[in-house]
Amino acid sequence: MPMIIKLTVFSVLNMAGLVWLLINLIKSQRTPVEALAITWRMIVAGCRNFEPKGKQLPDGVFILQKTWWLMLVMQLFCWITQPDTGFGYLGLSLIIFHLGWFLLSRSGEHCNVNRVIELNPQWGMVFLAVRPDSYLTSKTLSELDLRKKNLLVLAIERQNQTIPFPKGMEVLLPGDRLVMFGDLNYYRGLES
Repeated sequence: MPMIIKLTVFSVLNMAGLVWLLINLIKSQRTPVEALAITWRMIVAGCRNFEPKGKQLPDGVFILQKTWWLMLVMQLFCWITQPDTGFGYLGLSLIIFHLGWFLLSRSGEHCNVNRVIELNPQWGMVFLAVRPDSYLTSKTLSELDLRKKNLLVLAIERQNQTIPFPKGMEVLLPGDRLVMFGDLNYYRGLES
């Protein structure tokens, strides 16, 4: 079987894995934009820790990440070593696909995807979206008393505006994004 057909089959299998992952994320009550943003960060950017423990990603994600990069490296190698075959068209289609995937994942601008940036296993930065059904909704920061849980709210992003160092009387609204620093163990229990 020619190499172009093998690489095309490998690419189609990777695309099927990506669609499977998107469907699972949407079934777990995420919007399509959130699902696209999560898959972009997980597969292309290689981020692993931006989901709270209550919302684990499907098991095949890390395998898909490795096979995705293997597919891209194989495509580049074949394109360089065999420039006269159809690898240029396959490569161009992959470039267009990645560009579209990236732009669609950013179409929600400040997409409500939770992220965690670990400084070490216990401490880190947290970006937490306040969902309409969250117990955080319509509560003040002083009611939540996050400081006693070793979480410091550094800012609130609300409707394209940033509220730096919010005061205790600030009421959290659906769609707000909290930027926090603190103990990741308490954060992971926050949304469970």
